[in-house]
Amino acid sequence: MGIMGKKEYKEACQPEGNYFDKYGSNNPIVKRLMKGYFDSFGKLLGESGISRGGYILEAGCGEGHVAAFMQKKIEGVLIDAFDISEKVIREAEEEYSGIHFFVHNIYDGQGGKQYDLIVCSEVLEHMEQPKNGIRNLMKNGEKFIFSVPHEPVWRMMNVARGKYIRDLGNTPGHIQHFTKKSFYRMLTECGLEVIQYERPLPWLMVYCRKIE
Repeated sequence: MGIMGKKEYKEACQPEGNYFDKYGSNNPIVKRLMKGYFDSFGKLLGESGISRGGYILEAGCGEGHVAAFMQKKIEGVLIDAFDISEKVIREAEEEYSGIHFFVHNIYDGQGGKQYDLIVCSEVLEHMEQPKNGIRNLMKNGEKFIFSVPHEPVWRMMNVARGKYIRDLGNTPGHIQHFTKKSFYRMLTECGLEVIQYERPLPWLMVYCRKIE
């Protein structure tokens, strides 16, 4: 596995969704935040120009909610979606059809397979070496959508709702903390150019392409 073993990686990659189901929540505030998230994601998806027959990869797909959104948003799109967790992949397969879900590690790359768009949402903050993950994904495509929690806004909102107080609002498993500046700098250092960005509270979200 190179950078870290499977056990260590799985321990590091326990997203907030595993502690709190924000996608299925009936809380009106959470529902509003998630609407903002998907509204912004839809804008970037439209900017990418992907249409029927387009081939998308989602890295770190969790239970498959984002992949399902893309499938519904773009009729006839083809989607591969992977996650390190066998458990969540099984859940995704049970919930959604027509998407190729599989177990995989972002650090291992995808061979020579090429995609029209690669999506990586709420994954980089869990990685000890996010640049390595990004560079692996860059071997398989030219266009990307990334999203990460917007710091310090994310932690401030956790504190405001009385969560993770001892850790100053840091969600369990978040080992990277991105401001807009540090997020853009990381993408640029990896050889990516930000084409369009959105800031749905409390996330940073970008559509970017390889720098030619």
